[in-house]
Amino acid sequence: MLHFSRVHSHEFIRLFSKSFGLKPRHVITLSGVLILWSGSLRCAGKAEAQIMPDASLNQPSLVTPDGTIYRITGGTEIDGNLFHSFQEFSLRMGNTAWFENSGRVENILTRITGENLSTIDGIIRANGSANLYLINPNGIVFGPNAELKIGGSFWASTAESIVLGDGTLFSVIDQESSPLLRVNVPVGLQFGPNPGTIVVQSQGIDRETGGLQGSPGQTLGLFGGNVLLEGGQVRSPGGRIEIGSVGGNSRISLSPTERGIQGGYDTVEGFQDIQLTQQSRINTSGEGGGTIHLQGRQIAISEGSQILALNMGSQPGGPVNIKATELVALTGADPENFSAIVSDSQGVGTGGDLTIATGQFLLQGTAFLSASSFGSGAGGNLNINAADSITLMGVGFGPLELVLGAALTGQLQPGDRIGGLFAGTVGVAPAGNITLEAGNGIGLYNGAIVFSPTFGTESSGEIQMRANHRIEAIASGIFSNTALGSAGSAGNIEIETPHLRIQDGSIISSSTLGTGPGGDITINASQRVEISRTIPENLLPTGILNNTVFGSGTGGDIKITTGQLSIREGALIVTSTGTGPNVGSLAAGGPGGNIQIEARESIEIVGVSSDGAVTSSIATSTFGNPPSGNLTISTGQLTLTEGGIVSTGTFGSGSGGTLTVNATQGMHLSGKSPITGLPTGLDSSSGRADFENQEISGSAGDLRINTGQLRVRDGANIDVRSLGSGNAGTLEIMAESVQLDTGGSLNATTVSGAGGNIELRSPDILLFNGSNITTNAGNTNGGNITLQTRVLSALGNSDITANALAGRGGRVSINAEGIFGTDFRQTPTTSSDITATSELGPEFSGSVELNTPDTDSSLGIVSLQENFVDAAQLIAQNFCAKGQGSRFTITGRGGLPASPTETLNPSVILNDLRLVPTAGTRVQGQAGSEEVLPGSKEPQNPSLVEAQGWRVNPGGTVVLVTETPRVSPHSSWLRAGVDCRQ
Repeated sequence: MLHFSRVHSHEFIRLFSKSFGLKPRHVITLSGVLILWSGSLRCAGKAEAQIMPDASLNQPSLVTPDGTIYRITGGTEIDGNLFHSFQEFSLRMGNTAWFENSGRVENILTRITGENLSTIDGIIRANGSANLYLINPNGIVFGPNAELKIGGSFWASTAESIVLGDGTLFSVIDQESSPLLRVNVPVGLQFGPNPGTIVVQSQGIDRETGGLQGSPGQTLGLFGGNVLLEGGQVRSPGGRIEIGSVGGNSRISLSPTERGIQGGYDTVEGFQDIQLTQQSRINTSGEGGGTIHLQGRQIAISEGSQILALNMGSQPGGPVNIKATELVALTGADPENFSAIVSDSQGVGTGGDLTIATGQFLLQGTAFLSASSFGSGAGGNLNINAADSITLMGVGFGPLELVLGAALTGQLQPGDRIGGLFAGTVGVAPAGNITLEAGNGIGLYNGAIVFSPTFGTESSGEIQMRANHRIEAIASGIFSNTALGSAGSAGNIEIETPHLRIQDGSIISSSTLGTGPGGDITINASQRVEISRTIPENLLPTGILNNTVFGSGTGGDIKITTGQLSIREGALIVTSTGTGPNVGSLAAGGPGGNIQIEARESIEIVGVSSDGAVTSSIATSTFGNPPSGNLTISTGQLTLTEGGIVSTGTFGSGSGGTLTVNATQGMHLSGKSPITGLPTGLDSSSGRADFENQEISGSAGDLRINTGQLRVRDGANIDVRSLGSGNAGTLEIMAESVQLDTGGSLNATTVSGAGGNIELRSPDILLFNGSNITTNAGNTNGGNITLQTRVLSALGNSDITANALAGRGGRVSINAEGIFGTDFRQTPTTSSDITATSELGPEFSGSVELNTPDTDSSLGIVSLQENFVDAAQLIAQNFCAKGQGSRFTITGRGGLPASPTETLNPSVILNDLRLVPTAGTRVQGQAGSEEVLPGSKEPQNPSLVEAQGWRVNPGGTVVLVTETPRVSPHSSWLRAGVDCRQ
């Protein structure tokens, strides 16, 4: 048998390489070829393997074939670390590479120095509990039959070096750079410029339990360039799985933790990709659930592949962390094999948190994430943080409706899944929370679901969604509900974003179908909320629905804070207790939740669904014994058109809620639905016209409005009404102005219940073209109307009535400064009327009080003569004309022209209005001295005498005098003006 000694082989290599100009790297490869040839000769007729040691260590590795087993001995052992170095390391199917280490060895460090990748389709085995590190920068492929039988942890990497604790490197490239010192442990992996790929195809004999499986509780790590699982199974029951994909010249740190060795990427600048295809599995399920950490650039999980960390024991579950700088994508198209990431608790221990941090997150088709509780341990949290966007896309709206239908009928099973995110609870422990955060937007489309239900006695988790730009749900659902027959409470839903859009059958709900309370829904959208388009024949309408039904749990509240709110085409914001009349005895539930909406700019509610079945609305209602919630709206401008409504109501024995609207700028209600003909409305009601055979005894709540300008036109109405035996509420309105036009009305109608009053305060109340203010009643007394205004005007057969059919008429009290176009009448006419009549006869009529100021409008008015003077003709006369007997004198330095036809002199006349002292009066002289004007003494009781002229006293002061001054050529009179006397 031919055998080369170490010396002879090296000398041959030196001469051979010199002759052919080979580089040192090629020399190593050639050495491997020669050793392979030598080994083949020794093992002729036996199964072949490609495990060839090199000669780089002081104590080289030795490979001894034993049938299909290749026993690996030798190597350099230093203080618990055993170093092996191979030129080639590959295994064919059915072969075993057995590292026969001593019990002293803690770590087996193995490098492959050749240029070929390692293909392992057999078994790698080591003694005891030693950890095994395997590095080959050219790449590693674990074939379909690859298996691990290692007591410790296992790391396979395409790094060039293993970084030791003292900073030295066990390197593939620089094999003799540093001596191997004592007490050295691996602390990292150093990669070259082009890290090779790791491929895992391993499935083992049993696909469910085989594959590349580490020892329970240990770490299994794969670190390379791209890492591809092609149907591969990577398992570490209750242990830790680390998979990292990095770019060139990266260094990964390895740090011990309570849950195995953790990979660190703090200094890594570039990453590559991780892909799971063909129903691959990464699985740490078992006692404690295990820990999974994946990090790369793009991480794609598709074709039914799954990442599983099910906690089946009593220890707390470990976390599942997926980090990708660019993208994490879960996609699937097979309803029998979902792509998934699961961190559920199925035992006593808590479930681990499932956390994804990435640039973009995509879930599409038959794919889901789950962090649920199926045992007595609490569920973990499900967190997705995307620097850019989160996108969830289902497989159609049909599967989502099947889930909803199954939930409403009690047929939904805890393990039922469609495309989406799940964090529910089945047993006696609470579910974890779902948190989605995106730098740009979050979108749910085509039947996707975010679902946190409770089927047991504990609460479901909260759902929190935040995005810096937009959140939208199109034909999808966000649910945090209690299941039929459950006792736990539903979790809250919190959404924060500038712009929220809900459309085409999408639903946000935290309802209760059990005895536990429903959750609250809180939405903070700084700019706008849009809810639109209920799809005909859908099981449920589009909208935000917080109902309590079938059980006794209290319904959760809805609170929305935004700039603008738009509700269109049959969309809803609703809380209710019980269900409609068609459900019959099942129409049950607890007290309904409240709705509070604050839209600082505007709220717009428009139209009905395309088939007319659902009206766009904001509403609270009860269909049973418990009361409905209250509804409070605060906004700048409220607009309702084309049949849109805002309402509170009772359709059973429970009382309806109070409806309060504060619209600082104004409210505009107009028109009817173009499809159904039902009027646009704002109402608080007991009963409904289309519930004909229902026993409705609950009382309606009050309706309170505080607004700027209130306009109700084209058949729209504002109502408080009772169509059953319950009482109607009171309609209270305070407005800067009220205008009812073309059939617009304010109504407080009752059939047999009491109440139905209207209290209206506004400076201006205007009714036009058949508009009405009514408190008419059927088999009870008419309601009361109180109007407090400055001006009441009712034109075009616009009536104010408090009439009754089979009871007494109500009372109408109007306090106004002026009432125009209408008056009290005993019976209605075709004119604008104020009436309080009864069909029982005049003796049952109500009262009408018109309180206006007691003034006589004729006082202070003087009758004008029919033959009045033409002022224009008087002004046109020349008063200085001869023979008129008049005198027109101009004095001073300006004034009027002599004739109206002359140009106005622009000079200004000085008007001296000081009092003129008479003769004998003391006046102030020059230098403060006093002097007495000549003439008679000052009378004891002087009387006012009209001045006849003026003079200048010695001090230069101009004074007015009663004596007419003598005119001379030098008088100031002539100097100052023109004498027109004839």
